[in-house]
Amino acid sequence: MSEHKANLANQRESALLFLEKQGGVEQIRFTQEGGKPGLGASWSVNAVVTIGGQEYRAILGIDLISSEPLPSIAPEETPPPVSVIYSDGSSEVLP
Repeated sequence: MSEHKANLANQRESALLFLEKQGGVEQIRFTQEGGKPGLGASWSVNAVVTIGGQEYRAILGIDLISSEPLPSIAPEETPPPVSVIYSDGSSEVLP
């Protein structure tokens, strides 16, 4: 698998992990491809997350989530579909 394809797969995985922890998400838009910023660092990527019509900057990853303070909304048992826009411009709706 090429590095580009691996990064896109990691973007999708990090979006799914984020959605398990944060409710009320309307959209996740990745603003870069992502990667490992240094020796021993975990893979991460910058994103803009829309919750309640407000945009929040976030750093998402397989092993970490960091962001501006987000609204405290628990994830729903059956979450609504969320639009995800990947760094290459492709998109999908995650259930």
